[in-house]
Amino acid sequence: GKPPGRRLLHRSLLEFVDFQVSSECSGLVTVLLTSILQTLLMCVGSAVANILYLVANIVLSPVVTAIYNILKWPLALPAILLDFVLHSMYAVLVGVKVAMLISGWKSRPTVWFDAQEQVLIWAAEMLTLFCNIRLTGLLALVCYFTADHLCRTCLGVNALWVIEWPILGRKPEMMSFASFTMRANCPAELVRNAVSNSFIYQVIGLSSSLVNLIAILLLIKAAFLDARSVPVAILPAEGKLKKH
Repeated sequence: GKPPGRRLLHRSLLEFVDFQVSSECSGLVTVLLTSILQTLLMCVGSAVANILYLVANIVLSPVVTAIYNILKWPLALPAILLDFVLHSMYAVLVGVKVAMLISGWKSRPTVWFDAQEQVLIWAAEMLTLFCNIRLTGLLALVCYFTADHLCRTCLGVNALWVIEWPILGRKPEMMSFASFTMRANCPAELVRNAVSNSFIYQVIGLSSSLVNLIAILLLIKAAFLDARSVPVAILPAEGKLKKH
């Protein structure tokens, strides 16, 4: 047989999340879809947390420093709890990706909960129906997000900075959340720096990126290196042909 090549990469994402029918590489595709859900969860959740932090800062902006130091943590508590929930869910999804990769990436992955299956189907439908993204586009998205995470973890900059610097010949200005805060050493800055610099968070983030890279490489291998058996019609024996 021959490797499927581009035919595999051009397939619709919906074909891989139909768990009633075993499909080749479904486990790998669900790993990549879970990575997209991770990114979406962190982006939307962090945006909501940013709004809560900013509201707390605006409320406390007119008060004197002594009162601000007393009230800043209670008013920031909802945003802090939301950040904690987001990072906990991120860690859980990393475990889910590892389990998917181990449980049977060549065919249909093990689905533990109906809700998990529905979420994966919803993600595939959104990417397919609204963005017309196929497996090739999903690979490109996960490659970028994984590269961006590795750049932030190892270099302290995003992936676009790595691309822009050689082209522009200068270090582009990066806007941080601290630039939106109204006072120095606000809870948002302190909490997020503590979390992002912690050893556990670094290990979880690197593990997530490693799982993404393994899934990407295995998909490329399945597309261009692994041969597939091609069904061949069985012809009747020569003697039987003469009788007819």
